[in-house]
Formats: sequence, C-alpha cells, structure tokens
Amino acid sequence: MQNAVIYARYSSHGQNEQTIEGQIRVCKEYAAQHRLNIINTYIDKHKTGTDVNRPQFQKMIDDAKTNSFSYIIVYMLDRFARNRYYSTMYTFQLAQNDVKVISATQNITESEEGELYQMFLEWEAEKYSKRLSKRVREGLTTSVANGTFTGGFINYGYKVVEKPLTATRNIKVVQLNETTAPIVKYVFEQYANGVSKKDIADDLNSKGYRYNGKPFKGRSFDRILSNQKYTGSFYFGERLCTNTYPQIIDHALFEKVQKRLSQNKYFSGANSAKVDYLLTGKLYCGHCGSPMVADGGTSKTGKTYHYYSCKASRKHTCNKKREDKGFAEWYAVEQTQLYLSDPRRVNIIANDVIKYYESRTCNDELKRIQAERIKTQKEIDNAVNLLVSGVSQTVIKTLDKKITELTQLLNDLTIHQSKIEIEQGMQYTKDDIVTFITEFIQGDPHDKDFQKRIIDNLINAFYLYDDRIVIYFNIKGGKETAFIGKDDTDEAIKDIEKTGLIGVQTLTPPPRQTKKLLVKIL
Repeated sequence: MQNAVIYARYSSHGQNEQTIEGQIRVCKEYAAQHRLNIINTYIDKHKTGTDVNRPQFQKMIDDAKTNSFSYIIVYMLDRFARNRYYSTMYTFQLAQNDVKVISATQNITESEEGELYQMFLEWEAEKYSKRLSKRVREGLTTSVANGTFTGGFINYGYKVVEKPLTATRNIKVVQLNETTAPIVKYVFEQYANGVSKKDIADDLNSKGYRYNGKPFKGRSFDRILSNQKYTGSFYFGERLCTNTYPQIIDHALFEKVQKRLSQNKYFSGANSAKVDYLLTGKLYCGHCGSPMVADGGTSKTGKTYHYYSCKASRKHTCNKKREDKGFAEWYAVEQTQLYLSDPRRVNIIANDVIKYYESRTCNDELKRIQAERIKTQKEIDNAVNLLVSGVSQTVIKTLDKKITELTQLLNDLTIHQSKIEIEQGMQYTKDDIVTFITEFIQGDPHDKDFQKRIIDNLINAFYLYDDRIVIYFNIKGGKETAFIGKDDTDEAIKDIEKTGLIGVQTLTPPPRQTKKLLVKIL
C-alpha cells in the first residue's frame, strides 16, 4: 500500500461547505477503496483557499520533501487552492517530490491537460459571456433610452418609484431623494472648494447625517464624486442618456471636482506606485536553485531600476548576477510564444487535452458519480429512519450532524455531475483546442497585461542562468532551453556552433532593456 495524507480546509465564509469531519470521512473512504494508507491529516479551519499562508497547508508542503507519502487526498480540488497561480505552483513543487494531489469526489487531477482544459473552458465562458452581454445590453439600451430604471445599484441621492405605463403595466423610474440629494450637492460643492474628504465626513456626521445607515468616512465619497449620473446625463455603452437620472449638480461643478480628484490621485500615487514582479514564485536561480526575488535601486539621477536577484546571493552564498526585471518577463513571454507557435507541439497538446476531456466526460465517470449519489442518498435515508425511530438525544445529535454532511456531499456530487453533463453536450474537438491556443498566445510580449496572462497560466518554473534559461511550461513534457549569448553577435554564434548544433536564430531583445544578444537554438 502506498502512503497518503489528507488535507481538509473549512472557510469561515462558506457556511454551506462540507465540514472538516465530513471531508475527512469522505477522504478516508476514498483511501480505503483505493488501498492507500493514511499516515497523517492536515486541517486548516476558517481559512480561505486563495490564501496559501495556511499553517497546516505549509507544514504539509514541507513534509512532502521527506518522501514519506505519495498522495495528498482532498475532498474537492478547491480545498487545496482556489487560486490557479498557487495551485499550479504548489502542484509543481509537490511533483518534484513525486507527490500527487487527488480528489475524493472528482475524477480529475491537477494535471497539465487538466490545467489547459480548465483554461479552455474559461476562454469559452468568456466568449459566451461577451456574446450574451452584447444581446442583453442591446435590450437594456432601449429601456434606458426611455428613462426606465433597469435594476442594479441605486445611487445615493436617488430613489426608485413605480410609475404607470399602461392600465396593466408599471415601470420603475428614478427620482430625487428629498433627504439625501441635498447632501450629494453639498459634498460636491465642498470638495470643489478645497475641503478634504475627511473634513466633509466629520461635518456631516456631526449634523447626524448617515451614509446607507453608517457614519460617513472619507472613502464614502469616492463613488459619489466620480459618478457622472449626478449631472443628469451619462453614457450607457455608446448611447448618451439624459432622461433617467434627475440632475443634482451641473456639468461645470462635476468637471471641477474631476480635476481636483485627478490632481490628488497623481500626487498620492507618485510615491506609492506598485510594481508587479510577474515572475515571483516562478523564477529560480540556475546556479543554486534558490528563488529569485524582487530587487531594485535608484541612480544618482533619481531613476529607479527594477531587478530580480537570487535570494542566496543576498547572503553571499551564490554568485548569480541580478537580472533586469523587464528583460526576464519579456523573455519568458517571448519564449512561450515561440514554443507554442510550433504546429507540431500545438497538435500534440490538443490531442492530450481532448483525451482528458473525453476521459472526464465519459459515461463511466457519470456512472461513478451516479453510484456515489445513490449510495449517499441511501445513507441519508437510513439516518433519517433512525431519527424517526426515536433514538436517544446523544444519537440524535450525531445523526443530525451526519445528515448535514451527507446532504452537502450529495449536493456537491449533483453539481459535479451537472457540470460534466453540460461539458459532455458541448462535443469539443481538437480544432477547438488548437484555435484556443492560437488565440491565447496572440499579443504584444511587451504589454504587461498580456505578460501576466501568459506567465500566470502557462509558465510553471523559470530557471535563469547567466548564459541560458530553462522554462517548464504547464504542458505535458513542456520543457524549453534557450541560450543568452554574449554581446558580440559573431562570437556568440561561433560559440554555439562549436557545440555541433546547427541553425541559429538571432532574436531581437526589447529596446533599452538589455545589451545581451539572445540566441535561440532551432
């Protein structure tokens, strides 16, 4: 029997989630069915899945390095992590120690094919959402143009009332709130005259006014001061609407406030601009294997420079040179685009993803879930029958708890089955996956949003040496090696050709970001 551990987590936000005890019971049953020997259980209570700073979770990750277990069993995969970035990062880290994460209720694993398939589903959902949004917006535009309130958040200073449209039908329209509309106008006037948000809030609170039932705070005005609807006109899509919201302030006052907001935003952000280091958690030193972390400096002229530096080099135990942040992030994305521009690779990847899709949505998997549902329902019925039979109060409490756990399990299985049945009906093809990959990697490798999308989803680990890089992609067998040559082009190519490899492609680095020549082995 192979050794395994159980990881259970309960979020304080999810009152309907399976309890810790219920998760453990289901995981133990799974282990018994698959002849896995449970040697430890890690439990984090009241912890969200987007936070990886969970004590027991981190202890489990460290214990995996001892090679004492081969599997981590979770109730559902979102118990492990709800953030794809962290899920991928820790799954990769565990894989280095030959440890796999498996679900007791979902017949899927955090495999490369599963990651790509999930990305594909999100891409499909995004496309559908855009199409649906367009159709809904077209319908709403007509209603808004007619002055009809179409629902949603009602701005402070207004109220919604019903107005007869015909003898049998009413419509909702927006009117001024006699109590709060004057407050909105006062806030605009005071801020335009130079009064701070805090002072405006203190003044209103001292007079007994409230914002949605609570005392005003400076940030209470952020939504108010930037809302164009108070002028009586606003844009819905590309349509200018002038008959939905009654005017509270004039356009001149609104523009004066916007100018002051813009100035304050500039000055407050000048010294607090946040720089995202996109490769954090994925970039490693090629010399010693330590993580490369955010670093930087300021020149005598005041110019700020951003780098990645080896964590060990800070303790003088590694001689890896620090690398320009812009270069490292651009190069990681550029190499990913090149890797996935090869039709042969894309074809192999698409085949793997389709095989995964077919195994996930096959009838055997649906039969397995249905069998689990029938079994769970029988257990619920048996527990209910015992309750009806009039057992002791102690047993009643135990049965109540068990029924709650089983009911949640039945609900989770039902949702999981519904998702698979929907996916099964989509009948995805290899061409769909190829189209997705082709579109996904289209973008400017210098664009930060595009860089983030590529790095978060496709790059698993990036090992940076002084003369070469090694990238592990979130793709089965996805490993790529490229060389960073010397400053002298001819000499660099000669050095590469001496290795016996032929066909050298010189790549153009981002302007003013590095003097190094990039040489790509074909």
